[in-house]
Amino acid sequence: MQLIKYNTREHKLILRVFAHSSKVEKKVMMNVANEINKLKEDDWKGKGVYPIEISMNDLMERTNTPYKSIDRICDRITSKKIKMEIPYKLKNGETTIFKSLEVCFPSCAISENVFKIEVKETVLPLFSRALEIYRHYNIIEAKYLTHKHSIEMYKFLKDKLNRGISDFTVPVDKFKIELGLENKYTLYADLRRRVLIPAQKDMKTHHSVLWFDFKEIKRSRSVADLLFHIHEDKDKQQELYANERLKTYFKTETETQFKKDFTHFLEESENYKPKLKELLRELKTKKFLKEYPTKTQLDFVKFLEPNLI
Repeated sequence: MQLIKYNTREHKLILRVFAHSSKVEKKVMMNVANEINKLKEDDWKGKGVYPIEISMNDLMERTNTPYKSIDRICDRITSKKIKMEIPYKLKNGETTIFKSLEVCFPSCAISENVFKIEVKETVLPLFSRALEIYRHYNIIEAKYLTHKHSIEMYKFLKDKLNRGISDFTVPVDKFKIELGLENKYTLYADLRRRVLIPAQKDMKTHHSVLWFDFKEIKRSRSVADLLFHIHEDKDKQQELYANERLKTYFKTETETQFKKDFTHFLEESENYKPKLKELLRELKTKKFLKEYPTKTQLDFVKFLEPNLI
């Protein structure tokens, strides 16, 4: 089961813009990327800048972040003006040249409980074109992470899993590039202390659907390569996705509609028919699905699946 509406992609070079940002900036921009992913090129082509709007209630929920923390980041986002060289393939596909691109966001503000940000047209392809050099991840899976480097670590590892890779070795220098940290942590000891260990601990303890173990491979006396093994908790992933679907459902449906849908679910599900009368009696006193066992909640989500994606 995939939570399709929250699957997101971004160009790997976006790392250079947000590698040293706070966790709140990173989480917010993951959601901006998700909104851009929904656009077609004809929506923004030729407009110079394109405005993205997200309800603050939705943004707070998706990022697990309070209003005040999001309100503080707008000035920092609009101050980012970074030039990067991006690969550009000619139409014949034979030659690759490079062109300079200035990444910036002309305006960012919160108005009428809506987060609004303008994105330059030149930047939009870095979020909206599905190329090999894009990373794919899910914004919901990272919402509970609390360390800024664990967010980029999640994206890096999730992209590996999406490509069918759970065990791999990477040179330390290349690993730093993958996280946008090539100009920081010259000493491996600092990289380990500031990035690897905090991210590993954060992902294991804060409801992440994946986490990692790593081993250091030395060449002479220095750590030259890192061997990673990625763990993924499918049960936690299913539960997390189900909770997000249910939140969407209860935002749009009344208690009366829930009871009607849940009654239909019980009547149609073979596993619940033996206890149908008992469960229907319970339904009169229970107002919310969260009062039922997790398995029942997941079964209900699967029953509603076509209407929730």
